[in-house]
Amino acid sequence: PPEANTYTAGCVLQVLYWDSPRKHRKLIGAYAWMLIYGQKRDGVQMGSWSYPLAKLPENWVKAGLGVKGTSPGGRSDNSNSQFGILGLIYAQKSGFQVPRGVWERARDYYIGAQHQDGGWDYTSDTYRKSRNDATNVRATHNMTFAGTVSSYMCEEMLADKSHRQCVLPPINECHEAGLRWIADHWSRGLGAYGWYACERLGILIGYSEFGGHDWYQEGAANLVPRMMAGGRGGGQLTPNTAFAVLFLSRGLNPIIINKLKREGDWNLHRYDLKNLIEHISGPWQRPSQWRIVTLDASVDFMLKVPILWISGHDALKFSDGEKQKLKEYVERGGTILGEAGCGNKAFDLSFRELLKELWPDTELRDLPETHPIYTSFRKLTQKPALMALPLKKWQGRLGVIYLPHGMSCKWEVSGPGARPWLDVGACIYLYVDQMNRRMRSKDEAAGE
Repeated sequence: PPEANTYTAGCVLQVLYWDSPRKHRKLIGAYAWMLIYGQKRDGVQMGSWSYPLAKLPENWVKAGLGVKGTSPGGRSDNSNSQFGILGLIYAQKSGFQVPRGVWERARDYYIGAQHQDGGWDYTSDTYRKSRNDATNVRATHNMTFAGTVSSYMCEEMLADKSHRQCVLPPINECHEAGLRWIADHWSRGLGAYGWYACERLGILIGYSEFGGHDWYQEGAANLVPRMMAGGRGGGQLTPNTAFAVLFLSRGLNPIIINKLKREGDWNLHRYDLKNLIEHISGPWQRPSQWRIVTLDASVDFMLKVPILWISGHDALKFSDGEKQKLKEYVERGGTILGEAGCGNKAFDLSFRELLKELWPDTELRDLPETHPIYTSFRKLTQKPALMALPLKKWQGRLGVIYLPHGMSCKWEVSGPGARPWLDVGACIYLYVDQMNRRMRSKDEAAGE
């Protein structure tokens, strides 16, 4: 029977989702029900979770879950709350409809529990004040990772899914303050639980670094010697080993697309690539990641990732040096995937002008419906107009693929209705990956 524990529910719901949401529908519903009614719904800790959850009704398998549960008492904390939110995320991914009020309470709780310096500790000053306890408790790394990632997830769950218009999303001050605290207080001395939370945040928001620190390289350098030595200094060996293995293995998933951070409206759709990557990793069974990159990075660094995503409404503005980096990135094997958001003319004209300037000896061409992107990987129910720039020096390799009418609006919303459009994005990636493999094989054969 389901175990009425917050940590258990958070972990088990992930497993059930990745195995089969349809097969485990009843069990997913049971854990989600316990988490929803296990959330504090009143008092100074409203919106948070403690260790125990609401217990299931008797004979719930046959009689159903019911519409009301009793929230358990006891002190809640930011660690349990992180796993409560994590579990409900996967319940919602599985098709369970989590009430909006659950996300609103959790969001408000994390905003209220945040310190003025942007960090979080294990509980909150509000709770300590209610007990007349001291309130000068310092923020910790583990809980600030947990608070930052949880506030971000609540914001995503509360985002307007109707997507009536494309506008720059407002800045989430709670989330941004958490990121500043992490950058300003960076530490290599995290435990396995902390590195796991750090990785969740980095992968979720597309950051390879915090405050100039490569979290995966530093985390691996910290965890591997510790685990090789028997986990000394980490406390409980079994959970620490599990967190360490999860961190190390997940961090090895290939980064397949970078979102270019530039001047202007580069991030109109905050969740577009995140949802595309989840689609490629899930239904397509290609575990992958994405990141944010700027043109301050070297071309060698950029070439570690095969696709560079450039999207927006406004006209592009690049310096001569930035233009040369884009040209070198493409001519050394990278692929630019461009998109005129909503088919916007300002972006469209500037993108075409940029390509003419960088590659005057070739031009954008419409891809025929017989092109491998449309035909080779999956039967597509949507075949949007795609354009591409073939490079003459590379035997016609497509150095640029262009979406002149937009597609990321669909990716941003995600859900069943967006799957045909997410499939198109997956097919573009698979085509680029296939072409890169062929080119590498030819280079290796020539070298031999």
